[in-house]
Amino acid sequence: MSEPTTDPNAIAKKAVLRARTLTALPAAAARAGQVAEDPKSSIEELGKAFSQDAALCSNLLKVANSALYGQRAEVSSIERAAVVLGRKILRNVALAASMQTILPKAEVHRSFSVINLWRHSIRTAAAASLLAKKTGACNPEQAFAAGLIHDLGLLVEIEEDRDALASIMGEVAKLSTGDQRDMMRSLELESYGADHQHFGAAMCTAWNFPGALQYVAAHHHDPLAIDSPHQTLAAVVHAAELISGDCEHGIDCSVDAADVSPDIIASIGLRPDEFETTTELMIKAADDIEAAF
Repeated sequence: MSEPTTDPNAIAKKAVLRARTLTALPAAAARAGQVAEDPKSSIEELGKAFSQDAALCSNLLKVANSALYGQRAEVSSIERAAVVLGRKILRNVALAASMQTILPKAEVHRSFSVINLWRHSIRTAAAASLLAKKTGACNPEQAFAAGLIHDLGLLVEIEEDRDALASIMGEVAKLSTGDQRDMMRSLELESYGADHQHFGAAMCTAWNFPGALQYVAAHHHDPLAIDSPHQTLAAVVHAAELISGDCEHGIDCSVDAADVSPDIIASIGLRPDEFETTTELMIKAADDIEAAF
């Protein structure tokens, strides 16, 4: 009989295989994302794909009419939304709809709000996109997708052992904000043998997400830990979640611009004073996208 593995990545991979409700993206949203990804698809095909699901259709129109995109005239059709937003943003709307669909219906712990986890993810996505656009550090649409999925591993942990996560959240909630992140990952390793970054990367692999998104899921707390072409993208998401995420895993984690590592800021291509002037815009973008959903 073989010894049980202690490799966090192997543990995460096995947990993902057991996570039955997360094995595939919801069919309608997945199909819409595929059509948006295909450069040969027509506007009519995009409209048909997004119209198959009422919630998906509604989300798309709300995003197209949100303050984030500043349209003067109301966008009232899927076809017009496709023209206004473009294919990459349509793909991200489909991904966001998928994330909403797979969120667990019941709360895990009084200090862990699934609704706040969604808010944290969508706010981080919008802020990361804004930061990428303002700095040119990386592709804004890719930054949005990366911000949206960065905490995907928490959903795997809920599937794997909801009670273990509830216990972790109870312990983390007792700590001051500055100590919460490190303690959470330490407790995850003790309880699961892996943390939410390992689980998130494994989930991204199972869903055939690009390597850039896998890296962000695996390193959004330590984006500069290893040499990678995706460091800058991970650094953008890291900064975005600290400034605009508003809440992390249902626990308050807001920080000031001065609390973001100078190395992180430099990796994005900004000086600390430049980053500070960008933070209000990041928070505004996060507020706007949250209102849209």
